[in-house]
Amino acid sequence: MAGRSESFAMNDWQRAEQHADRALDFFDRGRLAEAEHELRQALSIHPDQPDWLFNLGLTLEASDRDTEALERFERTAALAPDQLHPVLAAASVSLRLGYWDRAKKWYARGLKLDDACEESHAGMIESWIGLGDLEEAEAAFYFAEWTLDGPSALCLSAIGRGLMSTSSWKRSEWCLREALRLEPELPDLRSALATVLAETGRADQAMAMFNRVLRETPDDLEALHAMAKLLDRLRRGSEAIEKLEHLLRLDPLHLDAHELLANIAHRTGHHDRAIFEFQLVLRLHHSHGRAMLGLAESLLAVGRLDDTSMLLKHIFEHREQLCRSHRLKRDSRDRLADLLLAIGKNAEAAIVAAESIDQLGPDADRHRRLALASFRDHQLLRGWVASRRVLRMEPECVRSLHNLTLASLQAGRLDFASMWLERGLRLHSRDEGLRRLRVRLWLQRAGRLLGLGRPAH
Repeated sequence: MAGRSESFAMNDWQRAEQHADRALDFFDRGRLAEAEHELRQALSIHPDQPDWLFNLGLTLEASDRDTEALERFERTAALAPDQLHPVLAAASVSLRLGYWDRAKKWYARGLKLDDACEESHAGMIESWIGLGDLEEAEAAFYFAEWTLDGPSALCLSAIGRGLMSTSSWKRSEWCLREALRLEPELPDLRSALATVLAETGRADQAMAMFNRVLRETPDDLEALHAMAKLLDRLRRGSEAIEKLEHLLRLDPLHLDAHELLANIAHRTGHHDRAIFEFQLVLRLHHSHGRAMLGLAESLLAVGRLDDTSMLLKHIFEHREQLCRSHRLKRDSRDRLADLLLAIGKNAEAAIVAAESIDQLGPDADRHRRLALASFRDHQLLRGWVASRRVLRMEPECVRSLHNLTLASLQAGRLDFASMWLERGLRLHSRDEGLRRLRVRLWLQRAGRLLGLGRPAH
C-alpha cells in the first residue's frame, strides 16, 4: 500500500511540474492568460510551492494586476524566508502601488538578507520620499554610501528624484549627473535630468535631451510625459497634446497624462474635454485631490453649479484626508477656499482660509481671502482683523482699505469709516470704489443728523 501511495504522489508531482513547465512556455510567448491557468493548475496540486507562487506573481504583474501579484509575492516570501527575490518583488510592487510603509518594511527585510543589495538601499530611499520624509530619505542615502563599496547610481537616482519633489534643483541635478556618469543606460535618468533643466530655465537644453531620449526610445512614457509638461509650460499646447495622445495610445490608463490633458483643456477653455479627462482620472484614482479641484473648476466654468456644489461639499468634508494625500500641493486649501467663495459657501470658505493660514503660514493673499469670506459671512470682526493683518504686510492694499471702510459703515462706526476712507483716498485718490464709499459715508452722516439712524453701541 505504501508503494502505491508513493506512486500516486509521484504522479501528482509530475503532473504539477508539467503544468508549471507549460506555464513558463506560455509566459515566454506572451500568452499570459494561459500561463496563469497552468500555474493555478500546478498550485491546485501543490499549493505551497514557492517557485510556482512567485511565477504566478510575475504573471499577474505582467497582466497589470499588481494587487493580486503583491499577495503572491508576499506569500512566497513567507514560504521561502531566506530568498531575496520575492522580498524585492513584494517591495517593488508595494512602491508602485503607493504603499510606502509596506514597501519600506520589505526593503528593510531585503537589507537584513543582504546589506549590500543596491536595489534595497534605493528602495528605502524611495519609500521615505513617498512618505514625504526627505530627511529620512537622505539618511538612507548616506547609510547606503557607507554600506556599499562605492557610490550607487540607483541610490543617486532615487535621492535625485526626491530632491526634485522639494524643488532642490541644484542638488538634484548633481545627483542625477553623477548617476548618469556611473550608469549612462539607467532607465529614465535622462528624462529626469531634462525635467530639472526645464524647471531651472534651460528649456532649450531640456528639449534637446528629451528629443535625444525619444529618438533612442520613441515609446519612453516618462520622457513623453515630461516633454509634454515642458511644451505646455512653453505654451505650445498643440504639441503637448500630440505627445500626450501618443503616450495614451501606449498606456491608456496613464493617470498623469490624463490629468495634464485635463489641465490644458481647462486653461484653453475646452471645459467639456477637461471635465471628461478629470472624470477619467477620478475613475482611475477615486481620491485624486487635484483632479477633484480641477473638475470643480471646470464644472463651475460651464455653469453646472449644483454639480460643483455637491463636489465641493465632498472635498470640504474630506479635506483633511485629501490634503494629506501626495496628490495635493500645499496650496490646495487656498484653491478650495476660492472655489467655495465662488459658489457662495462663505462660512466654509472662511474655515478653509483660516486653516490655510494656520498650516501654511501668514500671507497677504490668505488673509485677504479670509477677510472676504468673513465679511460675506457677516463676521465683521474676523474680517476686520484679517484686513488689518493684510495692511501690516501691504500698507497700500486698496481692497483691504475698502473692506475696512465698508465694514465700519455696516457696523455704524462712522468715525472708523472716515479714518480708513481718508487713508485710502490719500493713497488711491482715483479709486472708484473708495469714491462711492465716500458718498455712502456722507449719506449715513446726513441720515444720522436728521435722526434717520442711530449710533451703534
